[in-house]
Amino acid sequence: RMYNRFTKIKDTTRYQKGMIHISGLSEGRTAPVLSLIAGESGRPLMVITSSQARARGLYEDLSYFSKLPVLLLPEDDRFFLSYDAKSHGDLEGRLGAMIRLSRGEPCIVIAAAQSALKKLMPSELFRRQRLVLEAGEVYALSGLKALLGKMGYEKTERVEAKGQYSLRGDILDVFPYDRQDPVRVEFFDDTVDSIRSFQADTQRSGEGLERVALFPAHLLWYDDQTRENARQKLTKAYDRQALRLEGEAKAQLLERKEQLLELIETGRNNQSLSEYVSYFYSEPETLVDYMDQRGILILEDFVRTKERLSFSDKESKEDFQILLEKGRVTAEDFPSFTKSDILMHIAEGRERLVYLLTPFGGALKGSLQPREIVSVRTRPIPGFSGKMDFFLEEMRRYQREGFEVVIICSSGEREENIRNFLGRNDIFFPRIVTGQLSGGSEYTDEKLALISDNDIFPSHKVKKTKAQRKDAKPIRTFVDIQRGDYVVHESHGIGRFVEIQQLEIEGHKRDYLKIQYAGEDVLYVPVDQMDSVQKYIGSEGTAPRINKLSSGEWKKTKEKVKTAIQQMARELLELSAARLSMPGYGFSPDTLWQAEFEDQFPYVETEDQLRCVREIKEDMERPVPMDRLLCGDVGYGKTEV
Repeated sequence: RMYNRFTKIKDTTRYQKGMIHISGLSEGRTAPVLSLIAGESGRPLMVITSSQARARGLYEDLSYFSKLPVLLLPEDDRFFLSYDAKSHGDLEGRLGAMIRLSRGEPCIVIAAAQSALKKLMPSELFRRQRLVLEAGEVYALSGLKALLGKMGYEKTERVEAKGQYSLRGDILDVFPYDRQDPVRVEFFDDTVDSIRSFQADTQRSGEGLERVALFPAHLLWYDDQTRENARQKLTKAYDRQALRLEGEAKAQLLERKEQLLELIETGRNNQSLSEYVSYFYSEPETLVDYMDQRGILILEDFVRTKERLSFSDKESKEDFQILLEKGRVTAEDFPSFTKSDILMHIAEGRERLVYLLTPFGGALKGSLQPREIVSVRTRPIPGFSGKMDFFLEEMRRYQREGFEVVIICSSGEREENIRNFLGRNDIFFPRIVTGQLSGGSEYTDEKLALISDNDIFPSHKVKKTKAQRKDAKPIRTFVDIQRGDYVVHESHGIGRFVEIQQLEIEGHKRDYLKIQYAGEDVLYVPVDQMDSVQKYIGSEGTAPRINKLSSGEWKKTKEKVKTAIQQMARELLELSAARLSMPGYGFSPDTLWQAEFEDQFPYVETEDQLRCVREIKEDMERPVPMDRLLCGDVGYGKTEV
């Protein structure tokens, strides 16, 4: 019933190809529309966003709205970080999306552009390598064992994780990447007698199956001829690059060549080799190519996505140039990377249905010519912050204007509380359900309001304050730093935080902060020295230039800043002396009205907030011009103070 209000958008799902431009959608207002498109079309949907954080937020909202399987593609590590195998979870997420899209089954795959456009083996080759086991069919068990190993499945005593198999007599257990539970295939001689799912932890049998399809369990598949071609291409490229290098750089490149040739020969760590996909296939593809022409592509906030991808490409090229000089890569390695022009090529394609979602209206630039434009008027639900009279006022407005209202609550208890509160005030028309939603939205033309309980109640947790010793020192942690954030080391400059990693040095295990610098330079900082590292805070939307280790660049930067600060200090002293000589206005001390105003603040202030308020009041009561700067991170209460 809710989706019936979006008649203009529902009409666009009848198309099989072409571009549809929907304006007015961003943040929390996007998920309901995407769920509508996916449900109405009955086709696979792939959503490309500007960042992994945005992809994660959209995934959480869509998991509530859509009844279809929703998959979040893992973040794609930068090629320069490591040559080691990536995590099993990342492989599971990517292979799960590849399999579902290859099958053409209805689902929603959400991915940041950098991850969505990663080069993969050709989709047709991936589909061709699947193994289908059917009840009543004959298979040689010895051949199956060899084939599963070639497909990337790991042999274990007991199947516990995806990508594993075990063979005990006439029983084959295997855990495909596209299923929630492993399957057990029982043979009678070489004939499949039965197939059924089972629970990995309890071994309890589940539903019976007529057939099961097993897709490759790694990102790179090759036969003997493809292996030989890749070996020859890589050898030629690395030998040619070695002729341009000397000394240590040349030695490192030749050593790297031997490592890669060994991986190609043994087939170990195919996940790492997938970064060299261009040596194996003349025309590698992206995840978009794994959808057939029925699949629908969604490009969310296309302009921002393209800008971020362009910046990432530029940064990758700069890092790649450093690696070339150090003898770690060849020029032929670079075609494996994502390029921003791939996104334009996909957007301009006319062979499938493509939706461009933008926050604002207006004509699209360049060759992006939509067959239809749909404008959706939306606005976020105002934050009521526990002000229930304001909430009631909005409910009555919605009732007067004929809105359909759905309130999504995170728990049954909160659902019951809101229902009782509205009932006591004679408001019964909203539909109140249990679920998770990051934030609400109002669709003006459709007369629909979706409200999250986060919009109604304060999201802050009220806590008691306690006296703090003046000589106390705050504990500093890295809980607010995410993987990929820029950080500043006081001695080495700006780098990118990768992870906290445990290393064993001279028999002692310690935790270290792993920080990536330009090229493949890596710095490990012991966690007990983390006070030497700070989170980088710069202009919003502008990424800093990453420094090289031991280049002297950071030292020069600090010298320039030191000189500039000294000059600024002189100017500030002169300005301060001039201001102090001028008369100022002294405000009166607090009155009862001021105390009543402060009591209405819905949260308990922190000690630092109270201290800042007290110091500002003292300044304002003095008969001299106030000269004070209030500093704090985003969301730390500067406006309230």
